Amino acid sequence: MKLLDRARLGLYVQRYDFWLDVADVRRRRRRALRHELRANLHDAAHDVGAAVAVANLGSPRTLARETVGEAAGRPARPHWTAGGQWAVATFVVLLLLWTLSLLAFLDGVQATGATGTVTGSVFPWGGTVEARVGRGLQVSASVPVTVWVLTLVAFVVGSRAWVLLTRRGEHLTPVG
Repeated sequence: MKLLDRARLGLYVQRYDFWLDVADVRRRRRRALRHELRANLHDAAHDVGAAVAVANLGSPRTLARETVGEAAGRPARPHWTAGGQWAVATFVVLLLLWTLSLLAFLDGVQATGATGTVTGSVFPWGGTVEARVGRGLQVSASVPVTVWVLTLVAFVVGSRAWVLLTRRGEHLTPVG
């Protein structure tokens, strides 16, 4: 099987796993369902080709919903995979924005014609940036805390981690 076909099948299985996670399917069951789907996809890909096999299945979201059925009455749980994906996406976007802000800061340093060491902060991120201007430009900076905090917030919101706190309350019985 070609590399592109394997990548197409793998991406479909990953998207299917994501929607299974959103549907509150436990990890062990998701693993079994992924394995079954992967085996069926490989068999179908050998028969009709990877593109047709994936197209015949339709949307991975719909397939996951049909596989799981309605989840009425089941207790909610955190979606760790979704939270991780939200955190990675947020981190990448924030890092890109911080880098662009850092480049604007350095452009300003070079535009002033300053020599020696220039220290400052990049708005709105905070943190310290140090630029040494001389025969070249040397930059010293670290990813600010705000990027890490916002990434953590995206993980908590995306995974619904607060469900763990509310589940503890269900097991308590009132006294009196």
